[in-house]
Amino acid sequence: MTKKRAVVVRGFLIDFGVPSDDLLNVSVDVTSLRKREDYMAFKEGLEDQLRAMDKDYAKRKTLRGRSLRARYTTVVSGGRKVRVKILRFSPYPSRFANELKTTIRREWYEELARNTMILAKSSGATAGGRERNLYLLPYENALALMAVTRRLNKALEDLRKRCREFEQTKQYHKVFTYVSEKVKTPVNEKTAHIHDIRLELLPLSFEQSVFESYLAEKEKGAAKAIDEEKQRGMKEIQEELERTRRDVIEKAVRDLQSRLGAVMDQLARITALKVSEKKAKQLKKNIEDVKALADSAGVGWCIERVTETSLKLLDAMTTQKKGAIKEAAEALAKEAGVEATADAAETLKKSALALTTETSPRLKALLEELM
Repeated sequence: MTKKRAVVVRGFLIDFGVPSDDLLNVSVDVTSLRKREDYMAFKEGLEDQLRAMDKDYAKRKTLRGRSLRARYTTVVSGGRKVRVKILRFSPYPSRFANELKTTIRREWYEELARNTMILAKSSGATAGGRERNLYLLPYENALALMAVTRRLNKALEDLRKRCREFEQTKQYHKVFTYVSEKVKTPVNEKTAHIHDIRLELLPLSFEQSVFESYLAEKEKGAAKAIDEEKQRGMKEIQEELERTRRDVIEKAVRDLQSRLGAVMDQLARITALKVSEKKAKQLKKNIEDVKALADSAGVGWCIERVTETSLKLLDAMTTQKKGAIKEAAEALAKEAGVEATADAAETLKKSALALTTETSPRLKALLEELM
C-alpha cells in the first residue's frame, strides 16, 4: 500500500487593491458643444495641448499621442433623466499613467503570480479590467509579497509627489482654462488621489489540532461527557474540513499544473522544436518558479514528475537531441493522460491542452493518497 503523504495547507487567502491609471482622469461635460464642428475643434485643440505636455515630459522621442473619445451617459437632473456627453482625459503627462499601468501594476501582478496560487477565477471583471480571483498565499511567500508591496508603495508615493508638483505648473492650469472656456462652464482642477496598494491577509489552516483545541476549550470543566449528538456533529465538521482541505489542494495544484501546460504550449509552437539559449533561460525560470511555488505550499511532490520532465525536455530541445525530445514528450503525455503520437510537437500540444484544462490522471492518483 502506498504510504499516505501528510499535506498541511497553511497560508493566507488574500484581498488587495491596486491603483489604476484611470485615477488620473477627469470627466468633463461637453454636451454644450452640440455642433460636430465645434466639438471636433475643441477636441483637436485639447489633444494638441496634451501632446505638447507629453513631449515635454517624455523619456523617449517617439510618442503615440492621445486620442480622446467622449461617451454618452444618462444622469438625473431636476427629477428627470437627461442624456449628457462626457469626455474623460488625464490632465497629467501620459508618462505618469504609463508608470502606473506598465510598471507598477504589471510588476504587482507578476509578483502575485510568482507567489500565489489561484483557487478560483471570477466570471466577472473589476473596474480595472482584472478578474477578481481567489488567491492562496503560502506562509513561506508572505514576507516576499509584503516586501514587494512596500517597494511599490514607495514608487506610488514618489508618483503622488510628482503629480502634486505638476499641478503647480502653467501647463496644468492651461488645460483647465482651455476646457472651461470652450465648454462655457467652470471646470474645477482636480487633484489625483492615487492610493497605496492594499494587501489584506486572512489566515487559512486546515490543521485538525486547531479544531480539537477549540473543542477542548469549550468542554473544559464540563461535568458530563459529550453526548452522542455532539459527537456526530464533531465528526461531520472534521469530515467537512477534510473535504475542503482536499479541494484547496486540488485547485492549487491544478493552477500550478496549468502554468506548466502553458510552458509546454510555448515549446510545442517553436519551429523544429529548437530553443534558443535566451528563450530556454526564460522558460526554465518559468518552470523553476512554478516548482518553487509548489514547494512553498507543500505540494511540490504532486507535480515533481511534470516539472522534472519539462526541464529535461527543455534541455533536449536546446541541444537538439531528438531521441531525448521524443522520450520527454512521451513522458509528459503519460503524466497528462493523453496518447503520444509519432510527432513530438503534436504530442506536446495534446499534453499542454490536457494540463491546462483538466486534472491529470497522475494528480488524481496522488490526491487519492490524501484520503
